[in-house]
Amino acid sequence: MKKIILLTLSLLITMSAWANLNLADASNEQSKKAMNLNFAYDWDPRVDLIFGEHNYDPNKIKYYQNTISDFVIWDEAEIALETAYHATMIASYNILNKEIDTIIYLFQKQSTNDPSWTLLASNDNYANSFFSHLTMKLEAGQYRVVISRKNTNLQFPKDYMPMVDLKGKCQGVGCKPPQEPARTCNLNDDWDCLIGDAVNDSRLTMEVGINNLPQHVLNTVHESIEAINKKSFPDTDYSAHFSAIYAIFQDTNKTDVVAYAVVGYGYGEPDYNEEIIYGIDLEGNLVYENTINW
Repeated sequence: MKKIILLTLSLLITMSAWANLNLADASNEQSKKAMNLNFAYDWDPRVDLIFGEHNYDPNKIKYYQNTISDFVIWDEAEIALETAYHATMIASYNILNKEIDTIIYLFQKQSTNDPSWTLLASNDNYANSFFSHLTMKLEAGQYRVVISRKNTNLQFPKDYMPMVDLKGKCQGVGCKPPQEPARTCNLNDDWDCLIGDAVNDSRLTMEVGINNLPQHVLNTVHESIEAINKKSFPDTDYSAHFSAIYAIFQDTNKTDVVAYAVVGYGYGEPDYNEEIIYGIDLEGNLVYENTINW
């Protein structure tokens, strides 16, 4: 099940000012290792990066148009990061996006109380392409990825900002935080707890096929699937699709089913994503609805 990671290792996109960067010990080594790491954590492999203009010191970062993404490593881990072509539903945008020339920079925050960041590595044209790639072994700490766009002479339409995808992979014990205890609920009808706090916790869920559901919940399941697939916003490119049905368990023993969840996902340009959840009790009643944006 796809997790919705709002903080920590989510590559949280920020467009805030970037100050006091310590680039004295900057390394410009280029990683040539292929991206062959396995996902050890539900780190979204594609994050849309929208380039904004920042007045950085041109002597430190050559190109004025940058985007920033922060993440946390909890212990030793190996990561791979790369920029990639971002496809849209508009052909003219796609032609321009294929020509975006990026540089990727990886920084580490010195300490919680120290606002400065140290540049660990950077990469420009990986494998003779316009895009960038880094593979590094990291220790516990807070990290920042900065992507710079080199060819700022590209003329994009006024209603669209240049975009690339940032792909990330992580392997090792430091990829995920120490696991918190699974949720426990005091009431048998506390659906926010029973369903909402469990639907993205694989310890409390199991995907089930529609043919394996009790007969008396099928109508509500079908209605929920239809609601997800038909969801739309007028005059936008938003689209949604049903993903899976999950049995929700009382605890991690996975013996007592307390509800079912129908889950889907919605997307829209430039960077709107959401998880759509419908919860159904054992009597077939729709008892929970929620949408999580990221």
